[in-house]
This record gives sequence, C-alpha cells and structure tokens, in this order.
Amino acid sequence: MAKKRQFIGKKKKKIWIRVFAPKEFKNAELGKTRSYDSESTIGRKIKCNYSTLIGDSKRQQVELGFRIVKSSEGQADTEVYEYKIWQSYLKRAIKKTRTKIDDSFECLTKDKVKVKIKPFIIIKNIIHKSLQTEIRKKMKESLIKTCQDITFTEMVQELIKYNIQKDIKNIIKKLAPIGNLEIRHFIQIKA
Repeated sequence: MAKKRQFIGKKKKKIWIRVFAPKEFKNAELGKTRSYDSESTIGRKIKCNYSTLIGDSKRQQVELGFRIVKSSEGQADTEVYEYKIWQSYLKRAIKKTRTKIDDSFECLTKDKVKVKIKPFIIIKNIIHKSLQTEIRKKMKESLIKTCQDITFTEMVQELIKYNIQKDIKNIIKKLAPIGNLEIRHFIQIKA
C-alpha cells in the first residue's frame, strides 16, 4: 500500500479575486479568479466576449483580451491587450464569387506600443491581382497612419465603434465594391 504524504506546516488557502474591466468599459466585472494572494494574479489574461460585456447581442463576433495589471484586497484591475473577430464569423462571409484580401503587419501607436494588425476585406466580385495589391497597399498605409496618430487604448475603442473600418472602406470603395471589411486581429506585442 502507498504511504500518505504528510504536509508539515500551515496549508495556505486560495481566495477568490474579482476581476474588473478598465474604465473605458465602465469597470464591468469580467469574472473571478482563484489565487493564494492578490499579487500573484498580475499578468494573468482573461478573454471576454464584447456582447456579454455591454449586453448587446449584435456584437457577438468580437472578443477582447484583458491582462491583469493591478491587484489588491480581492480586486484586480485590467487593461485591454487584444481585439479579435471570431474566425467562424469571417468564414460565413466568404463566397466563391468574391475575392478575399487579408494582410498582417506590425506598427507602433502614438504611445510607442508595438502592435500586430490583421485586416480582412471581401470584395463583392472577383478582381485582378494587381488591383488586390493596390487595395492591400492603401489599406496598410491608412492603418499605419491611424495607428501613429492615436494611442493603443483609443485604437481599440475606435475599432469597437467601427470608425477605423468605415474610414478605410471610404478610401477603398473608389477602387472596388466592398462587401465586408474587418480588422480580424489587433494585438499588443512585446517589443
């Protein structure tokens, strides 16, 4: 028979720590996490669906990533580090008679945060490769310029409000008829 191990000393008990969103999201409660102390939760990541955060079912495809930056007395404060559109939502938009254009690049925001951006466009009909390259180039130039003019947090807020996507649509619709334009992934990366 196996021997039971004896624990010598006091066994520390885990406590529940409530996790809250930043002030831009009205400090809504994201959930709870367990830990031995509040300080050990710093750096943990939590993903939350935007529709459950604000109570609007129309934005179910948007997922936000939060990172705990400050924790004390059973409460943890977070900051946004990621904005993402569900892959299943994008797959439903793609049809055989349409052209899909996507890209991936890195740039710096106004507050010197290095980010990776992955835009995604669906053109209503099939277009030539040279026009696809031109659209990709204009989209990239516009996103880099926007990134350099505003901070990371402002950029996430603008993506959620769909303002950046509308601006890019207005630039590109002169070249080809756009069916759908999304920023499928916007994430803060370590420099």
